[in-house]
Parts: sequence; C-alpha cells; structure tokens
Amino acid sequence: MLKHMPRRYWGLSVGEAAKYVPEARRGNFIAIGWNELPDLKAWAQREGQDQKRLWEEFRVFYKLRYPSDTLIQSGIQASQVWSFVIGMKPGDIVLVRESPKKKLHVAQVAGAYQFVAAPEDGCEYRHRREVEWIREDVDRDALPEGLKTSLRSLLTIFNLDKHRYAIEELIEELMGVVTGDDLVEVVLRRMAGLGPPQFEDFVGHLLGLAGFSASVTQRVSDKGVDIIGTLSAAGLAEITLNVQVKRIRSNVGIPEILQLRGTLGPDEHAAFVTLAGFTKQAIAEAQAPGKKGIMLIDGEMLVDMILEHYDELSEEYKELLKLQKKGAPLREQFATLR
Repeated sequence: MLKHMPRRYWGLSVGEAAKYVPEARRGNFIAIGWNELPDLKAWAQREGQDQKRLWEEFRVFYKLRYPSDTLIQSGIQASQVWSFVIGMKPGDIVLVRESPKKKLHVAQVAGAYQFVAAPEDGCEYRHRREVEWIREDVDRDALPEGLKTSLRSLLTIFNLDKHRYAIEELIEELMGVVTGDDLVEVVLRRMAGLGPPQFEDFVGHLLGLAGFSASVTQRVSDKGVDIIGTLSAAGLAEITLNVQVKRIRSNVGIPEILQLRGTLGPDEHAAFVTLAGFTKQAIAEAQAPGKKGIMLIDGEMLVDMILEHYDELSEEYKELLKLQKKGAPLREQFATLR
C-alpha cells in the first residue's frame, strides 16, 4: 500500500541560467547535474529504511566522490542530490526557474528517479525525473513576494513547503477545475504515476471494495497473474478471479490475453486491467466463442470503478487522487485540477 504522505513543493534550476529548460520542456522531464555520480536507483529504493542513518551513509558516499569539497560544501551538495533522488516523490510540485526570461514553469512529478546513462536529447544531465507540465511561461513578477524571494535561492534544488498555500492557489488559478470526461484523463495520469507494485496494490484494494476477497500475488514468478480474487455468491458458490494488471498507456494485444488465459484452471475466471485499452484483436480473442471469456477493464472502466467506490477508498488513495465529490451523475460528481 502507499504510505500516506502530503505532497511537497520544490524549486529547481535545470542547468546554469536555465540552459536545459527547453530540452526539459520538450522531453517532459526535470534533471540535475552531478554527472560524476553513478546511477542512484539503489539509494532511491532504500527510502523505507531509517532516514537518519541512510542520510549519513549517503553523505559519506558523496564525499568519497568529491574529496576536494569541504565538509560544509559536501553536505550542502549532497543534500540537494538527496532531495532530488529520495526526498522528491510522484505527485510533488516543482517550480522550474528560467531566470533570463523571468519565467516559471510549473510541473508535477510523474515518476520515480531515473538514470539516463547516455542522453541523446540535448541535455547532458543524467539524473532525471519524469514530469507533467501543469503550466509553462508563468510570469514570476506576478507571484507573492515571499515566494519570489525564495525562488532567488542560489541552490539548484530547494524546498518550498512553507509556500504550499501560495503554490496551490497559483495552480488553481492556472488550471481551473476539471470534471466530466476530462476528469478521466487526469485520474489515469495520476494512476500512471504509481510504480507497478503500488498500482497492483491499488487494483487489489479496489476489487476488495467491489466485493472480492483479493490478494496480490508474489511479484516473482507469478506466471502472469498479479491478483487473485474470490467472490462468494450468496454463500452458494465461490468464483475465483485471476487478474492481470498493466500500468501502461498503450493498448494491450492478443499475446497478453493468451498468456492470462493460459493461467486458468477449470473453475477459474480472469480479468485484465489496464490504464489504456485493448486492440480489436485482443477484444475478439477475449470474447471468442468456445473459449473461456476474459473480462476486460480498460482505463475508462477503471476510472468509473474508482469513482463508484471513492467514498470507501483508503485515505492514502484519496490523497493521491485529490477528487472533490459533487451531487451529479457519476463523472460529474467529481472535480480536480488539470
């Protein structure tokens, strides 16, 4: 399950004098330098450990790679890398500076830390994160004075949590409210920000709310089944449902359907859940006469299930989705920021 954490707010420069901002905007990423450091995914994956001890280990790790830095310099620099790799989480808001133009670009972090060994997009920085741009070319002079002052920081990455309310007001002003069919795409983007294991946990939680006693399978050698659910039909019979989950935005094809069908026993049923859709061939195969049918749940159907059971969702998922319910038809009952 997700650990409940409020989203945080960051200021960031992508290169000296915003050198790589154009590349970042085109490629939907943010990045920091420190190219002498290797891939830091192993550190990011240790975020659940004791943070104080992990930080001390990271400081030593950093100092060994920059031995000429003073202890103070090393601590300041290491803390910035730490913030980008471990402190920053999907859903956080980043204000990206473009100083020469006195502009600001507002982004939401959409993925975990990534390492690009050999960038080919014009930006030489290898330590990156995928983002969704909420709004670009915001006039910095229009910001509250306190936030403007903080954005003058000399650091590459710095925390802006004390300005959370001003930043949220800025986002609301920039984005407006989203509801109806447009809401579907926003919810799917937020689901895509989960890692594969977290998305499987979420779908298992949602199926539990729909009446299944669902459990997520072991993530090694699960043979294509991510979730196994059992539904008791009025105490007269039990239905076993094998569920394959794909956190992707491209359509699922026949091979995945055939793989899932191959996992089924004589009395088992199957469902395939994806954030995207299914090819015509996959749909035909799932519904083929004479073969065991497979229930297909595409992105739109998944969002409707989420909205139907929203009141029952655990608080960590409500925090992720950040929806506001209204009295109207299902997709009109909710609104969020684009």
